[in-house]
Amino acid sequence: MNFAIIVAAGKGKRMKKNANKIFLPLLNKPMIYYTIKNFQDCNLINEITIVVQKNNIQKIKKIKTQYNFDKIKNIVIGGEERQESVYNGLISIKKAKNQDVVVVHNGSNPFVKENEIVDCINAARQHDAAVAGFPLKDTIKRISKGVVEKTIERKDIYQVQTPQAIKYGLFIEAFENAKNKKLKVTDDVSLVEALGKKVKI
Repeated sequence: MNFAIIVAAGKGKRMKKNANKIFLPLLNKPMIYYTIKNFQDCNLINEITIVVQKNNIQKIKKIKTQYNFDKIKNIVIGGEERQESVYNGLISIKKAKNQDVVVVHNGSNPFVKENEIVDCINAARQHDAAVAGFPLKDTIKRISKGVVEKTIERKDIYQVQTPQAIKYGLFIEAFENAKNKKLKVTDDVSLVEALGKKVKI
């Protein structure tokens, strides 16, 4: 089976809207609708877990009912940081086996394409972990005290996004390792990398 975790527990601080941006209207529907629909319509996705703040649970339940998103099986409260939110979503999945694939996606990215979801799942099935990304086009510089210290060579540098897909058993192992070593990461496959394992892009 393939499980999706849609992480939507942000607080919208950067938008300064005093609300989670996923509920702002986009073409007369809340933005999170489009994110969920892409996973609902993907034939390879069996179940969806939504991770939100406690005060947004009823909003997600309403969206689930209103748009008949029957693949949503869990609505889970997020943590203080994204890493904790993903973990809360992961441990809420009760029927997963070690070789099943878990796809994590940011709820605020509504334009994910089905082929991106499918490609990540298929790559994770073959390589255990996979991430969507693209070659970096901008010039990147390391700065020290407001002055350019070094220009980073762009060759083989990729910008990664979600979806990110990891086999369930490996994902659990990666979180346990992070907990034991008190690791904090900014994306999911970094947890796998911390185990010394490879990630397919």
